[in-house]
Amino acid sequence: MRRDPNSVAEYREALRACILAREILRAHDLPAFIFAIGQAETLAPILDPTLYREKAAAMGEDLALFRAAMTLRQFPAAPTSVHRHGEGGPP
Repeated sequence: MRRDPNSVAEYREALRACILAREILRAHDLPAFIFAIGQAETLAPILDPTLYREKAAAMGEDLALFRAAMTLRQFPAAPTSVHRHGEGGPP
């Protein structure tokens, strides 16, 4: 099967973007943000129920995003495909 050069280049670009995003995410204390949202979800309904009702959906979305970011942040230093294909490429 022939590979389309554009799709290989796009694959490599996407891989590099993911690696860059991982490095950017490692500069932030995501576990602390996740912990803080957990505390807010526990205490806010008691301390300020009105504010909690207004912000609960946004906090839930933020929490989901931070958890997804943690997955990318914890990815190994060099993806296996980089080692297998030099600069990276479809397996």
